[in-house]
Amino acid sequence: MTNLLESAAGIITDFTMNETSAKPQPSPARRPLRIGMLLLVIAYPPALHGGIVNGNLIPACLILLSLLILWGVQLVLKQRQTGWLMILLGALSSAWLFIRRPEMVKLLQLLPILINGGLFGLFAMTLFPRQTPLITRFAQMMHEQTLDRAAHDYTRRVTLFWASIFAFLSIESMLLAGLASTEIWSLFTNFINYLLVLAAFLIEYRIRLKRLTHLDHTGFINFIFRLRRIEWRSLM
Repeated sequence: MTNLLESAAGIITDFTMNETSAKPQPSPARRPLRIGMLLLVIAYPPALHGGIVNGNLIPACLILLSLLILWGVQLVLKQRQTGWLMILLGALSSAWLFIRRPEMVKLLQLLPILINGGLFGLFAMTLFPRQTPLITRFAQMMHEQTLDRAAHDYTRRVTLFWASIFAFLSIESMLLAGLASTEIWSLFTNFINYLLVLAAFLIEYRIRLKRLTHLDHTGFINFIFRLRRIEWRSLM
């Protein structure tokens, strides 16, 4: 997940800004890999929904496996040996997919449950005593300063807000998988839920501008530019 966040932030800032930095330049292969991973992530929801409607889930499965392989390549470029395991797993799974052509609907229905459940856990576990809420950590890194009490309380509530959103989406995905048709399940998990998350983000952003007027809000482009400076693993 952190690799995907890094990839998305890196691609967007490459297109919006041309920053010169004293930091060592990454491998030339990193940017094409990031673009490929982001395109696969974007292509997956319509491919899965089309596969549900047309009865052919092979393309959606191949997108997931290709994403796994590219992720492995990215790890290999960072000299992490686990990348080779991911590449091998992706290649063998792709071959098995073409040889056996299994029924994949039930397996794919687990993904939104597990992903949203994992995101719920990621946000919720930072709300325990003596933990710094995830959005508070994020805001401190974005603004490069310790937050005052008002900002700390607000970001804690936003962390709770996002934990609630992902808990709802996980339960909703589970209920749809068990009770609704695959077409309705796919419509919600591949389209409507993304719109709900986008709407939640935009609403929270507008509230943030009104509630935290004392913090520096430099516009959306600069917000995206700042994402690249964040060490995403330090948030986890």
